[in-house]
Amino acid sequence: MSEHHIVTPKTYLKNLAVLMVLMALTIIAAKWPVLHISQTVNLAMALTIAVAKMMCIILIFMHVKFSSRLVMVFASAGFFWLIILLTLTFCDYASRFWHSPTAVSPYLG
Repeated sequence: MSEHHIVTPKTYLKNLAVLMVLMALTIIAAKWPVLHISQTVNLAMALTIAVAKMMCIILIFMHVKFSSRLVMVFASAGFFWLIILLTLTFCDYASRFWHSPTAVSPYLG
């Protein structure tokens, strides 16, 4: 068994500061469509900020950073599975009615 790692309050405060900065960036990114920034750039920024916040929470608050390699493997597998699900969802969304922006759904009759 590996020994238990104790995280200092200083580490938690640093993580809190990073999460607060990322929250401020999220709010700024949400206001950017008002400034006529491309929706693609806005989506990429929002997803990048969300992944950064997720990594801070997983690594520090869930103690994955200080855990065994097995815990890291399973945490990485969960993250990889999330990427697969998001990729399939975005591919499905992008492929709907791609031939015409005003197409009518065949399911509506």
